[in-house]
Amino acid sequence: MSKRLRDIAVRNLYKPGQRLPAIGKPFALKDRVGEKSRVKEESPCLAEMSTLLDCWKSNNFSDISCASEVTKFQRCLAKARANKGQASERLTSKEMNEMLKKNPLPRS
Repeated sequence: MSKRLRDIAVRNLYKPGQRLPAIGKPFALKDRVGEKSRVKEESPCLAEMSTLLDCWKSNNFSDISCASEVTKFQRCLAKARANKGQASERLTSKEMNEMLKKNPLPRS
């Protein structure tokens, strides 16, 4: 049995109240996290834009007859730009790796 499998078997046999048998390496976190891409957000005004384009196409690209669609699209864009300025609470994996590089974990 390999050392890694032995370590896993020892960890799986642990019961509360018992001392954990000595294992070769101490438990430690890594100094980096895996690169994961975030799920891309859907375009916020896609529906409004498509209704505006359909209206333009059916009315020979006349702004006068599609005024309500234009205003809906402009409102949606203004709302999306206002929401875009808000910062996300979660860090990206790149930002986490930069922070971990600046503040590495002490090695024993």
